Amino acid sequence: MGYKAGQVSLIILTYAHFDHYGSIKELKDITGAKIAVHKNDSQYLIQGKSAEVTPVSAIGRFVMLIAKNRSQKKAGSQTRYFNRR
Repeated sequence: MGYKAGQVSLIILTYAHFDHYGSIKELKDITGAKIAVHKNDSQYLIQGKSAEVTPVSAIGRFVMLIAKNRSQKKAGSQTRYFNRR
């Protein structure tokens, strides 16, 4: 973006989903910048967890349903979908 690491003084996290804050420690170490996050999301960063995802559209709810079912199947089954040779 045309800035040097030392020119960055503040990093603003829009919300505490891992895809937004996954590299925040490295960015802070490189830039020395302060991190700003909403107080309700700060515990997620401290604990290294992602905030709950709340889908707002029918497609989002559908994707969440598939992801939930997939993770339940994965946890309860040792099914292999391919054979390694």
